[in-house]
Amino acid sequence: MWCKKFILFVFMGGMMGSSFVRAEEIEKPPLYLAILWHQHQPLYAKEPENGLYAKPWVRMHAVKDYYDMANILGKYPQIHQTFNLTPSLIIQLEDIISGGQDKYFYLSQKRASELSREDKRFILLRFFDIYQKTLLEPYSRYKELLEKRGRIISSKTLEQKIGEFTTQDYLDLQVWFNLAWLDPDFKKEESIRFILDKSRNFTEEEKNIILKKHLEILKMIIPEHKKLQNKAQIEITFTPFYHPILPLIYDTDLGKRSAPEISLPRERFSYPEDAQAQVLKGIELYKKYFGREPLGMWPSESAVSQEVVDIIAGAGVKWIATDECVLEKSLNIKIERDIGGNILNPELLCQPYVCERRGKTLSVIFRERYIFDLWGKHPRMRAEEAAQDIIDRLHNIYARLPKDKPYLVTLASDGENAWEFFSDDGKEFLNALYSKLSRDQIIKTITPSEYLKKYPPEKKIENLWGGSWMGPNFNIWIGEGEENLAWEYLGKTRKDLEEYKKGGEAEPDKLVQAFEEIYAAEGSDWFWWYGEDMNSGDDEGFDLMFRNTLKNVYKIIGKKIPGFLEVPIVKSREEQG
Repeated sequence: MWCKKFILFVFMGGMMGSSFVRAEEIEKPPLYLAILWHQHQPLYAKEPENGLYAKPWVRMHAVKDYYDMANILGKYPQIHQTFNLTPSLIIQLEDIISGGQDKYFYLSQKRASELSREDKRFILLRFFDIYQKTLLEPYSRYKELLEKRGRIISSKTLEQKIGEFTTQDYLDLQVWFNLAWLDPDFKKEESIRFILDKSRNFTEEEKNIILKKHLEILKMIIPEHKKLQNKAQIEITFTPFYHPILPLIYDTDLGKRSAPEISLPRERFSYPEDAQAQVLKGIELYKKYFGREPLGMWPSESAVSQEVVDIIAGAGVKWIATDECVLEKSLNIKIERDIGGNILNPELLCQPYVCERRGKTLSVIFRERYIFDLWGKHPRMRAEEAAQDIIDRLHNIYARLPKDKPYLVTLASDGENAWEFFSDDGKEFLNALYSKLSRDQIIKTITPSEYLKKYPPEKKIENLWGGSWMGPNFNIWIGEGEENLAWEYLGKTRKDLEEYKKGGEAEPDKLVQAFEEIYAAEGSDWFWWYGEDMNSGDDEGFDLMFRNTLKNVYKIIGKKIPGFLEVPIVKSREEQG
């Protein structure tokens, strides 16, 4: 469905608590902790026939997560954190604030009595796109509407159900889809609470209250982050503009170097200049909204390789973060763990390293993967117990570290998808965790830039391995038939644009617009959903958005759209609810 990159990991048991250790009892500096929340949504291409965003997830995660994740820190001034706000997220937020709409919002605004049959078909198919256990089933009316439609539905059955839903059913469904996504704090407001308690038989006016609240929240997000940044409580980082896998934009052959067993696209895609442009565009957008030069960058999907070090460092970036698996491969080491997942040799992971290429240097920190991958366990634990689990694991790391210098543990995770699995959007858990960290005598939260200013890297990585936070390779985005075909579509379009550029007839304004479409098509999220390794629940929809983005290149430069872009990349899949 919409929920991207949240992977459920099995808890290996054995919490080794050491929270009784007091800093003054051990002659060590504190354990520094950098928490990085990655806030990202892909660019949801607008439908050419109506100019509407095809997906609503920028808006939905905005009203449920993006404001709240920052705002909660106001209660914990001692907690320093890092938020990575991707340019593709920011530009869509700003567009929606300025009047842009997604298809779901457009259909929500329509009076239920004026919905066409096609509108009703879409609403019945897509207005249950939500994590049902925590965001749908607690609400009896929403659950009733799902049961009336059917939890799993075929196209044939859907047609039959359209006539069985009354106008009031459709109105209630319009309200519930938008109401259920709201952050719990906003549901407590008097006007929203009244609608929530009413549960059914909503009016058009009540629906508009919910939709107006959505837009109010969107306007609060960037100012809240900027306020916390200016107070020096958070660091804001960025990604390359349209969230591409930089090493694969640099050269798709790098996919095989990290994983020799995979197949590559028939034609190599290699545009280092695009990788550089994506980084520079990301920096410019950051400066526009936050009024300063960014120091850190979270590479899209934390995907890195030695080849892109000088591109990143040359743009003025001081540090990047990636996964521990990249460190293991880069240094040919093993991060060893006991049966409970506790690191046995944390001194290897818990420090920054420096990489160099073509005279450019870049600091690299590596995330501890196991702790934040326990999100699959924590929603089923009591909040206090889950928070203490993290504290205990950090104390265990501290106890095993040498006394020679201050060390840094980096925890990095998606800042939106995990919270759907918590019954209260993770609020009790986060409050418990931040409260414990604020009182802890050993752990000191810090931003990477704060840490690196005090303690620059002492060790060097000669050759940064190609990998991401999904593993020491790029197999999620290249190697399968659909993925490779998508790279070939992208490559053919990029080649045609290059020929147009060199042809002597290119109009500067059109060239800029066409390259924007190419950069958008280079985003990682298209390739994420292709192939058998991931399923969005609407792969055909993402495929259409990708091909429409490439079609836009030809429309802009006035060239005939080639026939291959009319051929779907994904195989037809029966739509399910």
